[in-house]
Amino acid sequence: MKNKEIASDHLPIVDTSFLQEMFCNNTAVVKELELKFIQNSDEILLQMKKAEDSKDLNTLEFLGHKLKSSTKIIGALHCSDLCEKLEKASMNKDWNISVQLLTEIYEQMSEIKKYLQYDLENH
Repeated sequence: MKNKEIASDHLPIVDTSFLQEMFCNNTAVVKELELKFIQNSDEILLQMKKAEDSKDLNTLEFLGHKLKSSTKIIGALHCSDLCEKLEKASMNKDWNISVQLLTEIYEQMSEIKKYLQYDLENH
């Protein structure tokens, strides 16, 4: 997979160049962060699903904020934007928009995790 696979609106699924620069191209550190992201995001997504099932907009707002930060750090900017929109929609108590955004976030996160898993196994 290329680092510049298109997610949407000219944003890559994941662009790890920020992490590479931050850690002076230390591949071991970047891989460790990618692995931690996968592990932590699985838990966040599980919590999101529970909040969605119980229509808990306050928890979705919190989790949207939490995932927004994590996705931005690894360079998944489109997903980070979706999480920010979820955070705002949930804060505004807009259930319908929140559900639409969750669907997109779940899809994006699936692609992000595939990308990171590939990266971990092949680089």
